Amino acid sequence: MRVAAVSRITQSQLLAMAQTMTEPKGAVLFRRDETAFGVFLVRKGRISLRLETEKGKVLWHRIVTRDSIVGLPGTLAGGRYSLTAVTLQKSELAFVSSHALIDLVKRDPGTGMELVRALGDEVLQMRDVLVLRTAVREA
Repeated sequence: MRVAAVSRITQSQLLAMAQTMTEPKGAVLFRRDETAFGVFLVRKGRISLRLETEKGKVLWHRIVTRDSIVGLPGTLAGGRYSLTAVTLQKSELAFVSSHALIDLVKRDPGTGMELVRALGDEVLQMRDVLVLRTAVREA
């Protein structure tokens, strides 16, 4: 499953302003409730995204791969990350800071709308999974 997938044009714009990095297996990119500092575009590798309770129970989990953007909801909202992101293998990433991402959105409304659409897709996917889990539990 891809989270926050965007067009090649938007990916190119993000890559042009990104800091590229390679992270080893098990690297924590960000944790739930941390102040959002930017997004990561996955170039190679696999990233685990988890929503857990304070006691560690996993409520939602997805693995994302190439061309996914992680950290978008908290970064666009100027708030906190809603998930924890951890590399499952050595991964090549492109990091775009919050400031750079917001500047891009202000300069290019079309890109901004595409990122908002990707954000909406991600929120809908998460909602659908949580609704399905609730329905299964109640059945």
